[in-house]
Amino acid sequence: LIPDIRTEPYPSQLAVSEPRPYRSLIIFPLYVEDRILGVLSLFHTDANYFTSNEIAPLTPFAQQAAITINIAQNQHMLLQQKRELEFLNRLGRLLDRSLETAVLVQNLAQAVQRGLRYRRCIIDLWDEEAGQLVHGSNRGLEALDTVLGVRPVGYRAPMWELTDRTPALLARHGFLYDSGL
Repeated sequence: LIPDIRTEPYPSQLAVSEPRPYRSLIIFPLYVEDRILGVLSLFHTDANYFTSNEIAPLTPFAQQAAITINIAQNQHMLLQQKRELEFLNRLGRLLDRSLETAVLVQNLAQAVQRGLRYRRCIIDLWDEEAGQLVHGSNRGLEALDTVLGVRPVGYRAPMWELTDRTPALLARHGFLYDSGL
């Protein structure tokens, strides 16, 4: 309780910056158990407007406000957790439905795109035999060309490892070099 803000050594910014400055201030902490949620500040333009008699009736109001805020925050958090669990459940169902890799990868990419609200999701798989990415590797190069007007001129093999397939991969995609060379 601050009967007159002007007599305080550190007056509130709000009190001195308003066209009609506030003079009285009463502050209630908003907390639930040991967790501080914020403060409820009541201002008035008259000095000595608030008295200690106002603390008793306003304290339950501040406590109820804190409980209400806490409930709203918890509901928001639970809703987010529910959405995440529903998304993971959908991904699990997709994995159960399809053992064919190509279909699984496509369904998984679509689910991630929808569930996380991305505009595009591509999952590339490494083909050990061919020594290249499949299921979208060319689409990635085409997207760079379409959107940015550039294509990479070089390649970096996973773990910077050169294989006997590296020259063919460079030629197939028009790369001028491999960073491991």
